[in-house]
Amino acid sequence: SLAPHLLTSDTVSTTDVSRCDDCGDCVDRCHFGAREIVDGSLSFKNELCFGCGLCVSTCPTNAITLVDK
Repeated sequence: SLAPHLLTSDTVSTTDVSRCDDCGDCVDRCHFGAREIVDGSLSFKNELCFGCGLCVSTCPTNAITLVDK
């Protein structure tokens, strides 16, 4: 088959909500819809996270880390 295969990681992102300022930078950076701002606060869906780490490198408060699934 010529269909593209999506790669996944053994990690997912986690957010320290005490450090998160709900800026939305990670939401804009996530290509998988795993993060969104709902009623002014960050909401995350780890089942959609591919563990790519783009949100980690984007977070200005270093609130996001990757952890093993």
